[in-house]
Amino acid sequence: MANLEEADKLAWIGQAVFQHSALKEWTFEGRRAGTFKSAWSEGTELAFVTLDGAGHMAPVKKRRESLYAVTRWLHGTPLIDI
Repeated sequence: MANLEEADKLAWIGQAVFQHSALKEWTFEGRRAGTFKSAWSEGTELAFVTLDGAGHMAPVKKRRESLYAVTRWLHGTPLIDI
């Protein structure tokens, strides 16, 4: 994934933590929705999220999954409950 490689290269305080974070699966309504990885460092988060089968038209092709992911991000809630 070229976008993930670019996210790994972003220069920020948590770069090393993000680079070593594992890509994880997330689900929506009991089914796999995509993958994500994130890292927190000194009050700042970087999150990388994919939605399976959505491409660049995620809000159109995967409307409910997109809203779920963005809403959780805006509220500062993890995408998955660990």
